[in-house]
Amino acid sequence: MDRNGENYEFEGVVDVRVFINGNSAAQDYFVF
Repeated sequence: MDRNGENYEFEGVVDVRVFINGNSAAQDYFVF
């Protein structure tokens, strides 16, 4: 996965979701 354009935006959204949901969501999202 490259951190450019859409990928970078997606990571930002996930970061926010993780902050609201917690670290549990982060692990589930980083399973890709």
